[in-house]
Order: sequence, then structure tokens, then C-alpha cells
Amino acid sequence: MKDNSDTEKKPKYWTPAEVSMHNVEEDLWVTFLGKVYDLTPLAQQYKGDILLRPILTMAGKDISHWFDADTGKVRHHVDPVTGCIQPYTPMGKSFFFFYIEPVVGTH
Repeated sequence: MKDNSDTEKKPKYWTPAEVSMHNVEEDLWVTFLGKVYDLTPLAQQYKGDILLRPILTMAGKDISHWFDADTGKVRHHVDPVTGCIQPYTPMGKSFFFFYIEPVVGTH
């Protein structure tokens, strides 16, 4: 992921309105647990993949409700059909749940 934290060119803090402008596959940011993440490289790498759909739907928005605020880890739930514990993604399965590093900033 791109690191857009260059303080000479970009602010260190972003408002929700500023983050919301990055809401397309070619320029995709999300926030969660108070931090801003640029997922554009991920979106480009998996362009057209159905597992990218939940992220595209939430582009420019906060996805903190997908995570446990205490641990920072992905929330889980029991699938009512299979009885298996699965990552909680309200919009379907996603491959978003891996280690994401460079933070763009905070909001």
C-alpha cells in the first residue's frame, strides 16, 4: 500500500469529508479505528475480483464496525448456515483481512 504520510505535501490528519473523496477503485481510502488507509494498490491488484466488492462498497467510508475496538482484530460471528466461525463482513466475504501497513494518517 502507498504511504501518503509525506507531511510536506499532505496533512497528517484527514476529515471524514476528505476521506470520502477517495471513493473509487482508482483512489480508494477507508478508515477504521481512527486511522486512514489507502487501499488503492489492493484494489488495483485484485481489480474485478468479487471478493473486492465489500471494500469497493465502503470506499471513502469508515469500516470500524468490522473490527473489535479493543483488540483491533477483525470481528467474527457464527455463520447460521454452516455453524462455522467466520470473519464478520456485513457485505459478504472479502480478502481484506490480512496485515495492512502504511497508514495514510488519522481522522
